[in-house]
Amino acid sequence: MATPRSFFFSICGFLLLFCVSSGSGTSSNRRANQDRCGYRVQSAAEGVRKLAVTFRADNCSLSYPLGKHVIHEVSNVSFSHLACDDQAAVVVHWSASPLGIEHIKGFRVYLEDKNPDGKQCQHLILKDPRQLNYSYRSTKMSSQPFSSLTFDTDYMVRVVPFPSLMNESFFPPSFLRTNSCEVLLGAHSLVCKPCKCLCVLFISNTIC
Repeated sequence: MATPRSFFFSICGFLLLFCVSSGSGTSSNRRANQDRCGYRVQSAAEGVRKLAVTFRADNCSLSYPLGKHVIHEVSNVSFSHLACDDQAAVVVHWSASPLGIEHIKGFRVYLEDKNPDGKQCQHLILKDPRQLNYSYRSTKMSSQPFSSLTFDTDYMVRVVPFPSLMNESFFPPSFLRTNSCEVLLGAHSLVCKPCKCLCVLFISNTIC
């Protein structure tokens, strides 16, 4: 006859095995999201004629001089939500304003939460083409993924074209909230709901 100790350890082991198997069902979705995270985003126009724009990423710590021309704020800011290494990630999309578009050499994209130390930045320099014109006014441009974000959290995003006569505070921010862990990784993911068995000898409650 099984002793109380072995009985409770058996129940605990069974429940832990169940939890692990339940979480494994979302692995394919998680891999797909992570593949998207590492994918190099290309920008294209929404119309029939597609004009692509590619960027070269540089160091945000490098300062750039103010321009001599007025460049208007970007429009059509939107976001793609994905998962990278079991954390939330976001790709920022936007379109350049036709006002001053020929003077744009690149964009700085900032993402930050309430903690100033958590501010992220991408310095994106035009690679192909090296100069935009009015034909690119509807082109959807995209950042690289901003990773290591917290699930279900509010963030502020600012897209700044450069070099502009106006300083960065002139360009209005946009706001987003990252998706929940369950949406990105699946409701049964162990990352979202860590499953722990608390087995106490001679206590009949096993919590998972």
